[in-house]
This record gives sequence, C-alpha cells and structure tokens, in this order.
Amino acid sequence: MAAVKAKGKLVSIVINNEYIKICEITKTGKNVIVHKTVTIPTPEGCYEDGILENIPNLASAIKAVMDEHRFASKDVAFSISSPRLATKEVLIPNVKGDKVGKIVQANATEYFPVNMDEYIIQHTILEKIEDSGQDKLKLMVAAVPSEVAESYYNLAKTLGFKIAFIDYVGNSTYQIMKQQIGPEVSLVIQVENDSTVINIFKENVLQLQRMIPYGKSMLVNAVMERYELKYDAATAKLQNETLLHSRFDGDEVTESLRYMASNINRVIDYYVSRNRVSIQKAYLIGHSTTIKGFATLLSNELNMPIEKVERLKNIALDKKAYVEEATLTSYVTNLGAVFDPVDFVPKRMADSGVKKENTKTLVIALAGAVVVAAALVLVPLGRVVVLNAEISKLNKSIDKLSSINDIVNEYYAAKDENNDIKTFAALTADSDDSLQDFVDYLEKNMPSDVVISSFNITSGAVSISGKAGSKASVAKFIQQLQKSPSVINVDVPTISESKDNAGSVEATFSLTCTFIGTTSADNNSTSNKTK
Repeated sequence: MAAVKAKGKLVSIVINNEYIKICEITKTGKNVIVHKTVTIPTPEGCYEDGILENIPNLASAIKAVMDEHRFASKDVAFSISSPRLATKEVLIPNVKGDKVGKIVQANATEYFPVNMDEYIIQHTILEKIEDSGQDKLKLMVAAVPSEVAESYYNLAKTLGFKIAFIDYVGNSTYQIMKQQIGPEVSLVIQVENDSTVINIFKENVLQLQRMIPYGKSMLVNAVMERYELKYDAATAKLQNETLLHSRFDGDEVTESLRYMASNINRVIDYYVSRNRVSIQKAYLIGHSTTIKGFATLLSNELNMPIEKVERLKNIALDKKAYVEEATLTSYVTNLGAVFDPVDFVPKRMADSGVKKENTKTLVIALAGAVVVAAALVLVPLGRVVVLNAEISKLNKSIDKLSSINDIVNEYYAAKDENNDIKTFAALTADSDDSLQDFVDYLEKNMPSDVVISSFNITSGAVSISGKAGSKASVAKFIQQLQKSPSVINVDVPTISESKDNAGSVEATFSLTCTFIGTTSADNNSTSNKTK
C-alpha cells in the first residue's frame, strides 16, 4: 500500500502503551484547524516496545470511537512513539536537493551501530551553519525498525485508510514547539507515559534532542502502590490532589521522579558546558502539565522557572467542534505531525513501487539493448580487442586498490570509538567539577574588605551573600566576576549600606551568577588542538 499525500481533512493518530489520541484536522498554510479530538485507552496487548500488536482488536477499538464521533476522513497520519527509535544530530556538506538523502543513506552505519537492512532512515534539515570555514547543513537523522513502521501500515490497511505519512514524536514536537517559543535559549520538556523528550532550542532552531527512559508511569505506579489504587484512579488522584512535595525529601511518591529530574539535569549540564550558554526559558508540555505540583518540583530541582504550555499558536478550532481549547495541549504530537513531517515507508512497500517502475524501465532497456547489439555487430573486431584489453587493465588496478577498504573501515571504527569516548566524558562532566578553580579565582581577585558569609553552588548556579566596606567594593567585586570567562549572568538582587555610631560604613549584599566551568572533554579537546 503506497503512501499518499492527503488533501483536505486528515486523521492524525498517536499510539502508546497508555492511550490512543485521535484528531481530525485540516492544515491550511501555516495553520491547523481542529475539527474533532478523542482519547481512548490502548487495548491490552496491542502495543509492545513501539510495535502495534493484535491489529484486529486495535483497529476495532479505533473504528468504534471514530464511528461514534463521526470522523469523516479516510486519510491518516501517524506519529510513532517507540523506545526503539533512535535520533542523532549530524553535520554534512551544504548540498542541495536529493543529494542530502543520498549522503544520509551512505553514512547511516556511522550514525547508528545497527543492521541498516532492518531500519528506515529519515532526516530533517535543522539549519545551515558555518563549520571550520565551510558551509554545512545540520540535520536531525532518525532511524526506526522496519517492523515498527510496517505494523502501522497493517493497521491502516485493516481500517481501510490511506497513509499520508508516518512521522515520529520527536519531530512532531519540534515542528509545533518552534512556533510557540521565542528566540531565547529554551528548554522544552515533553513528559510521556514511559519516556521524556528533552529539546533545547536557540533562535527557534533545535540544538539538541534527547529521549530518557523515565516518564509519567513511574509516578503513577508509585501512587498505585502507596494507595492501593488502579491506574486510572491513581492518575485521577494525581490530577486532583497535590501528592508531590516541592523538593526531594524522602517521600516515596516524590522520590519516584528523582531519576527523571537527574537525567534532565545531566542533559542540561551537557549542553551548557559544551556551548557555554545558559538556559533562559523552560517549558513543560504533555500529560504532566495536569499533575498538581509536578511543575513546581521540577522547577525547584532544575533551579529554573518552568512555564506550562496551556495555549497553542497557529492552532484554531472549527466553529462546529465540540472541543475545549485548553485540552488541545494534550494533542501536541498529533497537531505537530502535519507541519513538516518525515515519512517512514517500510522498505518492502517502497520496493513494490520501485518494481512497477522497474518493469517499465526494463521494457525500454530491452528495446535499447536490441539496437545496441545490432550496432555492436558493425564495430570492427580490432576495436573490441582494444577495449577488452583496457577493461582487463582497469580490473587489475581495482584489485590493487581493494585493500583501501580495510583502511577505511578501520578509520570509521576508530572515529566512532573516539566520538563515543568524547560523548561519555562530556556526559559525566559537571560544572561543579571545576569548583576549586572558581574558589581560587575568588581568593585572588576579591577585594580585601569583602567577606563572604554564605556560598552555594548547584550544577553551576551560584548564590553568594556577604559584607563589604562600601558599595564601591561590592561594585569592584562584581566587575572582577564579570571579567572571568567562566562566569556569566551576574545579578545583584539586594545591596544596602549602613553606618554605625562611630561612622563606620558597612555594605551588605547578595548576588547570583552562573559558573560554567571547564569540563574534562573540553580540556581534552584543547589539549589535542595544542598538539
């Protein structure tokens, strides 16, 4: 069943192990009109590790709810949610047209250490950048197992639908969220049932996207165990009661989110340390926005204010739609899938289309071969002998150069190992690792009459309280901090000056800043360049 591009209304479906979300929408230019929305639980045994199982039962559940709500369109778009889907940011030369796809396919084994015969590769162009004096394209490359995409084609066939395209959750989220945020360096956290997608944007362009295997289900399972409730009842309790504390303090329900928060923090540290910039805004989307206390806990643990996305730009409601605008944020993935999707087409589906085209090409080729054969009869025998000799000579040259394949393979293997080591080193680094450097800098450059009474640093966020002989000394202290290449965002929320009866002046102050430090990966990189 070949993929088609839908016109007019389109049904957008997202399936995971918890729910099936269905939207009927129309895309008009840069806007999307929403006609209908509905969410149902995923039937038991119909979703396993990203693959759709028991297709007849799954199709029956979807058809029943679509008939009930009078969905009209038979064109469908899917956005895959699967832990088996992998993504990677890559740089390639600045080429045009279909050459981008050819480069991606040719280098796919460098990006993903899997059997490419079993995977479908797609890409999204993020931006054009300059790297080492050359124009290059930054891409987000995604790989999904063919069996995952094939299961969606089987579902569409059982439903009697035509597939417009198959996107994936990461790209769908990126396409819609870049329209919702400003040009600041922004963190977007999308919490799903079994995973969390972390996106970092700069000037509305995706800079980094990571998926961590911790989602809402950990929290729900903790509530189920503590209060002896079923899944739906535990979810409702989280939405109606504030069970989460504002900090990790040993409470078993709150502690269930510690691994999630820790991994989000590690991704942030990785980006900040490599790019020497701070996160300026943070957004929360997905089902977690309805859980009371979730945003507060995450904000406190990440040490930054987090804004819940509750309204979507460029999304409009059909005047006849029985949909509340506030509920649209829970359909972010469905809506984002139609803006600029990739299209995962299983290889056997693509091959069937190629075979039809090849049959036509073969007929033309055979006819041409007859003409060529007739012409060859007229070629002098001596010319044929000369050509055969040249071919033999070229084949010998090819045999001599064949050993280069082993050298190339060794090079790519060493390159992959080197990249893995660098990535691991960067992930294990933290700005607090260079704390002693920061303390040494303070001791050397702090004015002599400045006395620090309290000092706190967490993942690079520094807060200092102290006293000085005058405001001028505090100002000099601030100037010294601003001169340091490892310190950014110096802010002084409070400063006051007082005199005692003897006329002695004392200034009291508090300040905050961000210490970005130097990671081991950075040091290694610098060392290598020096060599």
